[in-house]
Amino acid sequence: MTDVNHLYTAATLAGLSYKDPDDYTPQQKEQLVNLAVKNVGEQYDSLTGFGAAAFRNEATGEVTIAFAGTDLKQIGDSVQDILLFTVGSGIQN
Repeated sequence: MTDVNHLYTAATLAGLSYKDPDDYTPQQKEQLVNLAVKNVGEQYDSLTGFGAAAFRNEATGEVTIAFAGTDLKQIGDSVQDILLFTVGSGIQN
């Protein structure tokens, strides 16, 4: 895989780590098919704002773990970030 293709794949998977697979748009589902990648698991904790997804390349078996960053639309994520900034630690789950 070329560097550009690898970066495109990584960016696509990172973007998908913010969503539940059931909420993928038809375009996002098509991206996974075109990349020969399947979502094999995800985790989101609304208390702490932690989010991640695992994707497996169907051809190579390579697994990519994508972590979601701050999502200001999620109250738990915003509160967690404010606590980290002001108090120095967040909510532990």
